[in-house]
Amino acid sequence: MLTLVMSTTYREFLKYPLKEDESNTNPKWNMKISHTIEEKEEAKKNSVSSSFQSPYNYENALQNTLTKVKARNAYLYTHNTDKSQWGWKTGGPPRFQQVSITKAQTLYTALQPTISCPWKLQRSNYVSDTAPPQFDGGKWTCGLNKIEKCVVYSFGSNGDDFFERNIIKVNPSCEIHIFDPTSGTPPQEWNDKYHFHPIGICPNGQSEFSLEGTNTKTQGQAQKTYPCQSIQQHMQQLGHEKIDILKADVEGMEWELLPDLWKLSVHNVGQLLLEFHLWHEKSPKYLQNMLREYIIPLEKMGYFVHTLEPVAAEIEAYEITFLNVNWDPKFGIAAHDDKKMFDSSRVKNNRFKMVNVPKERKTFCAGKKCRKHQVHKVTQYKAGKASNFAQGKRRYDSKQMGFGGQTKPVFHKKAKTTRKVVIRLECKKCKTKKQLTLKRTKHFELGAKAQASGHQY
Repeated sequence: MLTLVMSTTYREFLKYPLKEDESNTNPKWNMKISHTIEEKEEAKKNSVSSSFQSPYNYENALQNTLTKVKARNAYLYTHNTDKSQWGWKTGGPPRFQQVSITKAQTLYTALQPTISCPWKLQRSNYVSDTAPPQFDGGKWTCGLNKIEKCVVYSFGSNGDDFFERNIIKVNPSCEIHIFDPTSGTPPQEWNDKYHFHPIGICPNGQSEFSLEGTNTKTQGQAQKTYPCQSIQQHMQQLGHEKIDILKADVEGMEWELLPDLWKLSVHNVGQLLLEFHLWHEKSPKYLQNMLREYIIPLEKMGYFVHTLEPVAAEIEAYEITFLNVNWDPKFGIAAHDDKKMFDSSRVKNNRFKMVNVPKERKTFCAGKKCRKHQVHKVTQYKAGKASNFAQGKRRYDSKQMGFGGQTKPVFHKKAKTTRKVVIRLECKKCKTKKQLTLKRTKHFELGAKAQASGHQY
């Protein structure tokens, strides 16, 4: 029996798309037939089946990922009527834009993993063997056993190396760096296994950070100040060009770190293992803000949600893993100037295109101090109901109903104005508040021209 051994990635597929008529002949697909005993044994270890002569289809896998992203982002469209059902489904407000981020139902609905691991998927246990035991969410890794010259950054250890020990157990060649200025002097046995750095991580341009307590149980305690550096500074000092696995459990600092990743175009991280603390004051309050400000920008860079699970002993905390589709355990990160590198702008039928709620709007201010057009801050954006025709509703002939005869359904005619948008504004100069009700037609949106409507990107 012939065994197919395939070593390719989403990145390799983007370089060499596989056509239907060359699935068994294209040498660029990097597929080989093993004949030797050593190759067969290696194939058995990797658990690659040969019964169906069909390699893992990366084209379909990536397209399925983008399809999931598109379906999820549809809730962010201002004209999507499905979002009105969220309040009834989840027990929250009647609009998707107002759904609280702390709703577990909404997290599992809107933040479902969109990408699957093409290599071996492994999870470290969430209960360590320290005294007392540390309860935490599971840490998922993809293709850890295949990484050559493995580099792991671990931010936040709390004096526990359970995650790091699991990494070494799977791949002893990994070079592990632990960054934690809050846990004090590390144990002596760490010196032989890890590289410990008593400095934290923070956005670019900062040199210190304040932490509210040391964990969720101590939140609310007096804040302390610790030294920190950005990811780029850590990599430059240590001489690393890429990070295979970056784990961060930094008790709320993740909300400041994530924007720094895409602002500086950090593409050289293979996997992001993050713990989101929704109780933190800097966390987004609504689910739509989390998607717009944190998740979607990462997806545009090639980082897709891989796993999601709640933290075992904490409330409103979740473990989320992002897998970079431009990363490969054997070949590392695709070159930044590679024209075949994944980029959302090159995706056909862009899955990331959506209507964005404006943050500002210039309109007339009726305040006593202004009495002229001023820039206003958008404090609330609410889309009204669609027309009866758009909702598929029907009315009945009132004459037939009045005489007790058989009712005859009559569909509403299609209205030119299908929806109204209510925008509440606040003048930035005099703080005067006002409300606008705009009619949205097929020609206009948000009261602007069609080519500039909705600030689409």
